[in-house]
Amino acid sequence: MYFSVEMILFVLARWLLLCVLSLLAVIFGWRKLARGDRNGWVLLAASLLMLGYYGAQWVQSLLTPANRIAEVAAWPRVKVAEADRPRVLIVRGYGDTLPPFVYFLAETGLFDVYAVNGLDFQPKKIWRMDVGLRDNCAKDRSERDEMIVLTGWGSCATATPAESAPRDGLILYTMSTLAPHSWATTRKDYNNQAVWTYELALRAGDVEQLVAYDEYVAFPEMRFNWFAGPYLVPEGPPRRTAAVDSDIAAPEPGAFVLSALGIDERTVAPPSALSIEGQRALTENLSLSNQPDDTQRAST
Repeated sequence: MYFSVEMILFVLARWLLLCVLSLLAVIFGWRKLARGDRNGWVLLAASLLMLGYYGAQWVQSLLTPANRIAEVAAWPRVKVAEADRPRVLIVRGYGDTLPPFVYFLAETGLFDVYAVNGLDFQPKKIWRMDVGLRDNCAKDRSERDEMIVLTGWGSCATATPAESAPRDGLILYTMSTLAPHSWATTRKDYNNQAVWTYELALRAGDVEQLVAYDEYVAFPEMRFNWFAGPYLVPEGPPRRTAAVDSDIAAPEPGAFVLSALGIDERTVAPPSALSIEGQRALTENLSLSNQPDDTQRAST
């Protein structure tokens, strides 16, 4: 391990405060008490300040995530029945491009999808997702292409710029700075990073109700190093094993929406799905093309 001069000075300063000053306070405190000077109790109390400071940080690091989990679980949620499910789904995000799950949700045929990118105080980029027959569906996207596969790569979604998006319907917030219930929004705390935030809401007029919520906030956790002593570091998110390394185990937004609405993705068939005979022929072709994931989805 490489130790820079700055790191060594920092560690020395911390241990000076943690150990040397506390030890001196204990020694002089006992000496004063031995001479009958009650001010020794003040020095003994001062020797516990550092221990109390880091102890309080440790307790807070344990309680904050647990309290947040309990808070999220206690929020009232509305259950959207299939008969009452709106067709309109508005995806709120950020950036100049749209992630694959937005196209996927449109291709299910369950929603009329609009994407609105931009923070509340910024000009918005708005797209309407149009689904139809395309000649280039096979090469446009390889992620979340399950619905494209079921159409034999004949039908897929495209993003068409729009002037505006509907106000009412289902709204999927994909950023902590946009989600009304997020840690950043409710606490105005931008120091603790939200690794992911997904909030699905149902809006009718001026009333917006929570349907589902999922987040991971990297709250500080206490660690101890023999060289540096106790310190706080953001807690790492859960991870799943990947082919080479590991990936953050964040929920997939498309699956989050379907699960929140009680929809089994395996039963969804796009409007332009192939017939049973066409799917069988597609499965055979996929089996010969070494595409196991698509083969499995096409054969369900």
